[in-house]
Amino acid sequence: GVVGKALKGPICTFEFSGGVSMDHSSVVGLVATTVAHEMGHNFGMEHDSSDCQCPDERCIMAPSSSSMSPTHWSVCSLEYLALAFEHGMDYCLRNKPTKLFDSPVCGNGFVEVGEQCDCGLKDHCDNPCCNANTCMLFSNASCATGECCDLKTCRPKTVGGSNGHFELNV
Repeated sequence: GVVGKALKGPICTFEFSGGVSMDHSSVVGLVATTVAHEMGHNFGMEHDSSDCQCPDERCIMAPSSSSMSPTHWSVCSLEYLALAFEHGMDYCLRNKPTKLFDSPVCGNGFVEVGEQCDCGLKDHCDNPCCNANTCMLFSNASCATGECCDLKTCRPKTVGGSNGHFELNV
Protein backbone atom coordinates (compact mmCIF):
# COMPACT_ATOMS: atom_id res chain seq x y z
CA GLY A 1 0.00 0.00 0.00
CA VAL A 2 0.82 3.67 -0.11
CA VAL A 3 2.89 4.83 2.86
CA GLY A 4 3.68 8.37 1.72
CA LYS A 5 2.64 11.14 -0.63
CA ALA A 6 4.43 14.33 -1.60
CA LEU A 7 4.06 16.94 -4.28
CA LYS A 8 6.89 17.10 -6.75
CA GLY A 9 8.16 20.61 -7.04
CA PRO A 10 9.91 23.48 -5.37
CA ILE A 11 10.22 22.57 -1.70
CA CYS A 12 10.63 26.20 -0.64
CA THR A 13 7.22 27.34 -1.88
CA PHE A 14 4.02 27.40 0.11
CA GLU A 15 2.21 25.29 -2.48
CA PHE A 16 4.71 22.43 -2.74
CA SER A 17 6.47 22.20 0.61
CA GLY A 18 4.35 19.48 2.17
CA GLY A 19 4.26 15.74 2.32
CA VAL A 20 2.57 13.01 4.30
CA SER A 21 4.30 9.89 5.54
CA MET A 22 2.59 7.12 7.44
CA ASP A 23 4.17 5.59 10.53
CA HIS A 24 3.96 2.21 8.81
CA SER A 25 6.55 0.21 10.69
CA SER A 26 8.01 -0.30 14.14
CA VAL A 27 11.42 -0.15 12.43
CA VAL A 28 12.41 3.51 12.69
CA GLY A 29 14.81 3.20 9.73
CA LEU A 30 12.00 2.20 7.38
CA VAL A 31 9.83 5.14 8.44
CA ALA A 32 12.83 7.48 8.11
CA THR A 33 13.45 6.16 4.59
CA THR A 34 9.82 6.91 3.69
CA VAL A 35 10.16 10.48 4.98
CA ALA A 36 13.45 10.94 3.06
CA HIS A 37 11.83 9.46 -0.07
CA GLU A 38 8.88 11.88 0.11
CA MET A 39 11.22 14.83 0.71
CA GLY A 40 13.14 13.69 -2.36
CA HIS A 41 9.95 14.19 -4.35
CA ASN A 42 9.64 17.68 -2.80
CA PHE A 43 13.07 18.39 -4.30
CA GLY A 44 11.84 17.25 -7.71
CA MET A 45 13.37 13.76 -7.66
CA GLU A 46 11.85 10.98 -9.72
CA HIS A 47 11.87 7.31 -8.76
CA ASP A 48 15.11 5.52 -9.53
CA SER A 49 15.16 3.67 -12.82
CA SER A 50 17.30 0.63 -13.56
CA ASP A 51 19.99 2.90 -15.10
CA CYS A 52 20.54 4.79 -11.83
CA GLN A 53 23.75 3.79 -10.12
CA CYS A 54 23.31 2.99 -6.45
CA PRO A 55 25.99 1.97 -3.94
CA ASP A 56 23.53 -0.53 -2.45
CA GLU A 57 21.01 -2.99 -3.85
CA ARG A 58 18.32 -0.32 -3.48
CA CYS A 59 18.46 3.43 -2.93
CA ILE A 60 16.11 5.85 -1.17
CA MET A 61 14.19 6.80 -4.33
CA ALA A 62 13.40 3.18 -5.29
CA PRO A 63 9.83 3.08 -6.66
CA SER A 64 8.56 0.80 -3.89
CA SER A 65 9.47 0.09 -0.29
CA SER A 66 10.92 -3.15 0.97
CA SER A 67 11.85 -4.74 4.27
CA MET A 68 15.36 -3.30 4.02
CA SER A 69 16.05 0.33 4.81
CA PRO A 70 18.11 2.02 2.06
CA THR A 71 20.51 4.68 3.31
CA HIS A 72 21.96 6.11 0.09
CA TRP A 73 20.82 8.36 -2.73
CA SER A 74 21.42 7.13 -6.27
CA VAL A 75 23.51 9.07 -8.77
CA CYS A 76 20.24 10.11 -10.46
CA SER A 77 18.81 11.46 -7.19
CA LEU A 78 21.98 13.45 -6.51
CA GLU A 79 21.75 14.92 -10.02
CA TYR A 80 18.13 15.96 -9.39
CA LEU A 81 19.19 17.54 -6.10
CA ALA A 82 22.08 19.44 -7.71
CA LEU A 83 19.70 20.72 -10.40
CA ALA A 84 17.19 21.83 -7.75
CA PHE A 85 19.91 23.71 -5.85
CA GLU A 86 21.16 25.32 -9.08
CA HIS A 87 17.63 26.68 -9.53
CA GLY A 88 17.62 28.13 -6.00
CA MET A 89 15.29 25.57 -4.47
CA ASP A 90 17.43 25.40 -1.34
CA TYR A 91 17.03 28.97 -0.08
CA CYS A 92 14.53 28.01 2.64
CA LEU A 93 16.99 25.46 4.01
CA ARG A 94 19.55 28.20 4.59
CA ASN A 95 17.40 30.77 6.42
CA LYS A 96 17.79 29.59 10.00
CA PRO A 97 14.79 30.68 12.06
CA THR A 98 15.39 33.65 14.33
CA LYS A 99 12.44 32.89 16.58
CA LEU A 100 10.94 29.62 17.76
CA PHE A 101 7.26 29.22 18.56
CA ASP A 102 7.59 26.81 21.45
CA SER A 103 9.03 26.74 24.94
CA PRO A 104 12.81 26.34 25.19
CA VAL A 105 13.90 22.75 24.62
CA CYS A 106 17.41 21.53 25.35
CA GLY A 107 18.64 19.46 22.41
CA ASN A 108 16.91 21.26 19.52
CA GLY A 109 20.09 22.97 18.29
CA PHE A 110 18.96 26.51 19.17
CA VAL A 111 20.37 28.47 22.12
CA GLU A 112 17.27 29.68 23.95
CA VAL A 113 16.42 31.41 27.23
CA GLY A 114 18.06 29.55 30.11
CA GLU A 115 20.68 27.83 27.91
CA GLN A 116 24.33 28.70 27.38
CA CYS A 117 24.71 26.36 24.41
CA ASP A 118 22.69 23.76 22.51
CA CYS A 119 24.53 21.25 20.36
CA GLY A 120 21.46 19.18 19.51
CA LEU A 121 20.64 15.68 20.64
CA LYS A 122 23.25 14.15 22.96
CA ASP A 123 23.82 11.15 20.66
CA HIS A 124 24.88 13.53 17.88
CA CYS A 125 26.59 16.29 19.86
CA ASP A 126 30.29 16.49 19.09
CA ASN A 127 30.90 19.87 20.72
CA PRO A 128 33.49 19.40 23.50
CA CYS A 129 32.46 22.64 25.22
CA CYS A 130 28.71 22.05 25.59
CA ASN A 131 26.98 19.61 27.92
CA ALA A 132 24.25 18.15 25.69
CA ASN A 133 22.21 16.97 28.70
CA THR A 134 21.91 20.40 30.32
CA CYS A 135 22.66 22.82 27.44
CA MET A 136 25.15 24.54 29.72
CA LEU A 137 28.86 25.09 29.15
CA PHE A 138 31.20 22.65 30.84
CA SER A 139 32.92 24.23 33.88
CA ASN A 140 36.20 24.75 31.99
CA ALA A 141 34.46 26.40 29.01
CA SER A 142 33.67 30.04 28.33
CA CYS A 143 32.29 29.55 24.79
CA ALA A 144 30.94 26.76 22.60
CA THR A 145 30.19 28.27 19.19
CA GLY A 146 31.16 31.02 16.79
CA GLU A 147 34.18 31.91 14.74
CA CYS A 148 35.89 33.41 17.78
CA CYS A 149 35.60 30.25 19.90
CA ASP A 150 38.51 27.83 19.94
CA LEU A 151 36.77 24.45 20.24
CA LYS A 152 40.01 22.80 21.37
CA THR A 153 40.25 24.98 24.48
CA CYS A 154 36.61 26.16 24.78
CA ARG A 155 37.95 29.69 25.16
CA PRO A 156 37.96 32.72 22.85
CA LYS A 157 40.65 32.52 20.19
CA THR A 158 43.73 34.71 20.61
CA VAL A 159 45.17 36.46 17.63
CA GLY A 160 48.82 37.19 16.97
CA GLY A 161 51.79 36.93 19.28
CA SER A 162 52.23 36.53 22.99
CA ASN A 163 50.78 39.96 23.82
CA GLY A 164 47.50 39.15 22.07
CA HIS A 165 47.86 41.88 19.42
CA PHE A 166 48.03 41.38 15.71
CA GLU A 167 49.57 43.33 12.90
CA LEU A 168 47.60 44.01 9.77
CA ASN A 169 49.67 44.32 6.61
CA VAL A 170 47.72 46.08 3.90
